[in-house]
Amino acid sequence: MMAHPLSDKSIDLIEDSWEFVRLRFGLQITGMVMFKRLFEISPNLQELFPFAGEQLSDEHEGMKHHSLTHCNDVAERLYQNDMECSKAQEETVSKLKEKLISLGAVHHIKGATLEHFAPVGSALIWMLEVGLNDKFTPEIKEAWLSLFGVIQSIMELGMAEGLTA
Repeated sequence: MMAHPLSDKSIDLIEDSWEFVRLRFGLQITGMVMFKRLFEISPNLQELFPFAGEQLSDEHEGMKHHSLTHCNDVAERLYQNDMECSKAQEETVSKLKEKLISLGAVHHIKGATLEHFAPVGSALIWMLEVGLNDKFTPEIKEAWLSLFGVIQSIMELGMAEGLTA
């Protein structure tokens, strides 16, 4: 069986903080806040999206759709899998790893590079900090950074496979 690098406490913090933000703002707004922040700190990344070069607003249909799709993916992975990988169940870990490797390959094909992970991680943490407000703690930040690190390392495998394909 594969060991999972996140503690049960970290997983609880991730699940609880995501649920709070999701219920407070809804998935679409949560995603839009994150993407708007991403494009503020790294405007060049907008070129990788279907709405490249367009003026973005809260009413931009393409960004609203993309935001909702991405946040639904996060919610599906957190809740449908019920973070079973925390219990080191090999089948669930394997399925999640396969999905993330595939996601890395798709992002590579669309032009994403390893350097893009840092601003995405920053935008994610910023969105959580804004969404959680005074409930945002160093422990929550560390849990999410750990999760993002796991996701990044697995997606990098898919990006590398995309380089050799």
